[in-house]
Amino acid sequence: MTKDYKSSLIEEVLNNSKNKHWELAVEEWEIEDCIEDPKREQSCICGKEKLRYLFEIRNKENGQLIFPIGSSCIKKFEREDLDEDVNIYKQMHIL
Repeated sequence: MTKDYKSSLIEEVLNNSKNKHWELAVEEWEIEDCIEDPKREQSCICGKEKLRYLFEIRNKENGQLIFPIGSSCIKKFEREDLDEDVNIYKQMHIL
């Protein structure tokens, strides 16, 4: 049985977080960097293919890195500050 995108995301984030509860684990992460892939050759950690924006996030508690993660998955963290950072990074690549 194949995992869905959300299950894969949750598993990856929890495996790399200090806290093992989603609501607490998402608070540990911040965006480290973002690169644009105009050819869309990369896939997100959740399995979604053809990402345009490849984000790297860092765990503030333990230093773990997750890359690449797409903006749609970052939005699943449901944090306004991360949503704003995603928009800023995307605007930087549009200029």
